[in-house]
Amino acid sequence: MARTYLKNRLRVNFVSVIISQTLVLFVLGVFGLIVFNARIIAKNLKENLTVLVVLKPEVNPADARRLQKVLETDERIRRTELITREEAAEMLKKDLNEDFIDFLGYNPLSDVIELNVYEQFADEQVIASIEKLLKSEPSVDEVVIDKDLIYLMNSNLKKLTYVALGMVVILLLVSIALINSSIRLSIYSSRFIIRTMQLVGATHWFIIRPFMLNAALQGFVSGLFASGLLLALYKYSLRWTSEMFLQLDETILYINIPLLSTLGVVVSTVCTLFALNKYLRLDIEQLYA
Repeated sequence: MARTYLKNRLRVNFVSVIISQTLVLFVLGVFGLIVFNARIIAKNLKENLTVLVVLKPEVNPADARRLQKVLETDERIRRTELITREEAAEMLKKDLNEDFIDFLGYNPLSDVIELNVYEQFADEQVIASIEKLLKSEPSVDEVVIDKDLIYLMNSNLKKLTYVALGMVVILLLVSIALINSSIRLSIYSSRFIIRTMQLVGATHWFIIRPFMLNAALQGFVSGLFASGLLLALYKYSLRWTSEMFLQLDETILYINIPLLSTLGVVVSTVCTLFALNKYLRLDIEQLYA
């Protein structure tokens, strides 16, 4: 009867710790994915900043393509696209829904090269150096860059990065505290078992080993459950959230499985070790405190 009661109590403790750890790891994983997804969106925003290089009207197509090829060799530039005056006229006709060339009698547009830089070069100084280089080209008439947008974007992204990192650190500490609390409560209910094992001459390692193995198993299982919940949340979110706001590579989600499981094992075993050391040093009178 006592043995059955003990087994049931240990089973309940095991399940309750797994549930609490799963929820904590899940929340931590969700916030981590939000931060990572925000990082990808920020990267895409920077790399989609467009610099317009307006060429002089007298520049022929061969010279325009030559300049495009030169720009493509620059390691800072991610992509280029040449839009001829004829292509620009067709796009403008569609936007205006009328043929402005017939009205004016000629095509006033110029050839334009659109270019985007890599993320690490999307700042004011690098863009200014690219602008200076472009303006030194004899075939370039004008360089159009929204410098205010670049400044505001970089400034706000830096602030958001610091805030996100601070939130991650705080959430990690809170998660460790919550896991530690649930483990201490679980071990507290086993304090008399620990004391009995001491009285019959069991060594510290003999007492600690099963608790540590149990904690490692709890952390591993909790990490698996938390990863499964994250994957399910991601799949469900794709149904009602625009892909613009969910730009995660699914590989990142699968990488979370070993990461969360490892974090669960490490935190669970370390917290268990500290809690056990406390109860191994208690006197018999303190067990009833």
